[in-house]
Amino acid sequence: MKKIWFSIAFTALVTLGGTPAALAAGVQSISFCKCCGETTGSGCEATCAGEAAAGECPVTVSFGGEPSSAENQLNGISLKELDLGKPSRAQLEGFRKFLEKERRKAQAAILKNERAYNKHNIGDTELQQAKARFDEAMVNYNHGIYAYQVAAGTRE
Repeated sequence: MKKIWFSIAFTALVTLGGTPAALAAGVQSISFCKCCGETTGSGCEATCAGEAAAGECPVTVSFGGEPSSAENQLNGISLKELDLGKPSRAQLEGFRKFLEKERRKAQAAILKNERAYNKHNIGDTELQQAKARFDEAMVNYNHGIYAYQVAAGTRE
Protein backbone atom coordinates (compact mmCIF):
# COMPACT_ATOMS: atom_id res chain seq x y z
CA MET A 1 0.00 0.00 0.00
CA LYS A 2 2.85 2.41 0.83
CA LYS A 3 4.47 1.87 -2.56
CA ILE A 4 1.21 2.67 -4.33
CA TRP A 5 0.72 5.90 -2.33
CA PHE A 6 4.30 7.01 -3.04
CA SER A 7 3.85 6.25 -6.73
CA ILE A 8 0.63 8.28 -6.88
CA ALA A 9 2.20 11.19 -4.96
CA PHE A 10 5.32 11.17 -7.14
CA THR A 11 3.21 11.02 -10.31
CA ALA A 12 1.19 14.01 -9.07
CA LEU A 13 4.39 15.97 -8.39
CA VAL A 14 5.78 15.24 -11.83
CA THR A 15 2.44 16.07 -13.43
CA LEU A 16 2.36 19.39 -11.61
CA GLY A 17 5.84 20.14 -12.89
CA GLY A 18 7.86 19.76 -9.73
CA THR A 19 10.01 17.43 -7.73
CA PRO A 20 9.98 16.95 -3.97
CA ALA A 21 13.31 18.78 -3.68
CA ALA A 22 12.15 21.67 -5.83
CA LEU A 23 8.93 22.09 -3.86
CA ALA A 24 10.78 21.97 -0.54
CA ALA A 25 13.33 24.49 -1.80
CA GLY A 26 10.55 27.01 -2.48
CA VAL A 27 9.86 27.36 1.23
CA GLN A 28 13.46 27.10 2.42
CA SER A 29 14.91 29.62 -0.02
CA ILE A 30 13.31 32.66 1.61
CA SER A 31 15.21 34.99 3.89
CA PHE A 32 14.80 38.48 5.27
CA CYS A 33 17.26 41.19 4.26
CA LYS A 34 17.87 44.32 6.28
CA CYS A 35 18.96 46.88 3.69
CA CYS A 36 20.65 49.68 5.59
CA GLY A 37 24.31 49.44 4.68
CA GLU A 38 24.94 46.58 7.08
CA THR A 39 26.41 43.28 6.02
CA THR A 40 23.57 41.31 4.51
CA GLY A 41 23.05 37.57 4.27
CA SER A 42 23.35 35.29 1.30
CA GLY A 43 21.14 36.40 -1.58
CA CYS A 44 20.55 39.88 -0.14
CA GLU A 45 23.06 41.70 -2.32
CA ALA A 46 20.71 41.85 -5.31
CA THR A 47 17.67 42.51 -3.13
CA CYS A 48 19.37 45.44 -1.38
CA ALA A 49 20.90 46.91 -4.55
CA GLY A 50 18.90 50.15 -4.22
CA GLU A 51 19.91 52.83 -1.78
CA ALA A 52 17.71 53.35 1.27
CA ALA A 53 16.80 56.92 2.22
CA ALA A 54 18.59 58.41 5.21
CA GLY A 55 17.14 57.16 8.49
CA GLU A 56 15.28 54.30 6.81
CA CYS A 57 16.18 50.65 7.12
CA PRO A 58 13.63 48.66 5.14
CA VAL A 59 13.35 44.92 5.53
CA THR A 60 12.87 43.13 2.24
CA VAL A 61 12.38 39.51 1.30
CA SER A 62 14.96 37.64 -0.71
CA PHE A 63 13.28 34.78 -2.54
CA GLY A 64 16.62 33.27 -3.58
CA GLY A 65 18.63 33.59 -0.39
CA GLU A 66 19.27 31.05 2.29
CA PRO A 67 18.00 31.40 5.84
CA SER A 68 20.68 32.84 8.09
CA SER A 69 20.37 30.23 10.82
CA ALA A 70 18.33 27.39 12.25
CA GLU A 71 16.79 29.87 14.68
CA ASN A 72 13.30 31.15 14.05
CA GLN A 73 13.44 33.69 11.22
CA LEU A 74 10.64 35.71 12.82
CA ASN A 75 12.89 36.74 15.70
CA GLY A 76 15.54 39.42 15.84
CA ILE A 77 14.11 41.70 13.15
CA SER A 78 11.03 43.89 12.87
CA LEU A 79 8.75 43.15 9.93
CA LYS A 80 6.48 46.15 10.52
CA GLU A 81 7.57 47.90 7.30
CA LEU A 82 8.15 44.70 5.31
CA ASP A 83 8.63 45.16 1.56
CA LEU A 84 7.77 42.12 -0.56
CA GLY A 85 8.61 43.79 -3.84
CA LYS A 86 6.77 42.26 -6.81
CA PRO A 87 6.81 38.51 -6.23
CA SER A 88 5.34 35.97 -8.60
CA ARG A 89 2.34 33.97 -7.43
CA ALA A 90 4.59 31.00 -6.65
CA GLN A 91 6.99 33.19 -4.66
CA LEU A 92 4.08 34.74 -2.76
CA GLU A 93 2.68 31.32 -1.89
CA GLY A 94 6.16 30.17 -0.87
CA PHE A 95 6.39 33.20 1.42
CA ARG A 96 3.07 32.33 3.06
CA LYS A 97 4.23 28.75 3.63
CA PHE A 98 7.51 30.06 5.04
CA LEU A 99 5.61 32.26 7.52
CA GLU A 100 3.42 29.34 8.58
CA LYS A 101 6.46 27.09 9.06
CA GLU A 102 8.18 29.69 11.24
CA ARG A 103 4.96 30.27 13.23
CA ARG A 104 4.69 26.54 13.94
CA LYS A 105 8.34 26.50 14.96
CA ALA A 106 7.71 29.34 17.47
CA GLN A 107 4.66 27.57 18.89
CA ALA A 108 6.59 24.33 19.32
CA ALA A 109 9.42 26.18 21.08
CA ILE A 110 7.11 27.87 23.61
CA LEU A 111 5.32 24.60 24.35
CA LYS A 112 8.68 22.90 24.89
CA ASN A 113 9.75 25.66 27.27
CA GLU A 114 6.46 25.53 29.18
CA ARG A 115 6.83 21.76 29.63
CA ALA A 116 10.41 22.26 30.82
CA TYR A 117 9.20 24.89 33.29
CA ASN A 118 6.46 22.61 34.62
CA LYS A 119 9.08 19.88 35.16
CA HIS A 120 11.31 22.42 36.97
CA ASN A 121 14.03 22.09 34.31
CA ILE A 122 14.07 25.85 33.65
CA GLY A 123 13.34 28.81 35.87
CA ASP A 124 11.07 31.84 35.67
CA THR A 125 13.68 33.94 33.85
CA GLU A 126 14.16 31.41 31.05
CA LEU A 127 10.39 30.99 30.64
CA GLN A 128 9.87 34.77 30.44
CA GLN A 129 12.62 35.03 27.81
CA ALA A 130 10.97 32.22 25.81
CA LYS A 131 7.60 33.99 26.06
CA ALA A 132 9.18 37.25 24.85
CA ARG A 133 10.69 35.44 21.81
CA PHE A 134 7.31 33.84 21.10
CA ASP A 135 5.50 37.20 21.34
CA GLU A 136 8.04 38.79 18.98
CA ALA A 137 7.61 35.94 16.49
CA MET A 138 3.81 36.26 16.58
CA VAL A 139 3.94 40.03 16.01
CA ASN A 140 6.29 39.54 13.06
CA TYR A 141 4.11 36.70 11.74
CA ASN A 142 1.11 39.06 11.75
CA HIS A 143 3.12 41.79 9.99
CA GLY A 144 4.22 39.21 7.40
CA ILE A 145 0.68 37.98 6.82
CA TYR A 146 -0.47 41.58 6.40
CA ALA A 147 2.25 42.19 3.78
CA TYR A 148 1.25 38.93 2.08
CA GLN A 149 -2.41 40.01 1.93
CA VAL A 150 -1.47 43.42 0.51
CA ALA A 151 0.73 41.79 -2.16
CA ALA A 152 -2.02 39.27 -2.97
CA GLY A 153 -4.52 42.11 -3.40
CA THR A 154 -6.89 40.98 -0.64
CA ARG A 155 -6.10 43.92 1.64
CA GLU A 156 -5.18 47.55 1.08
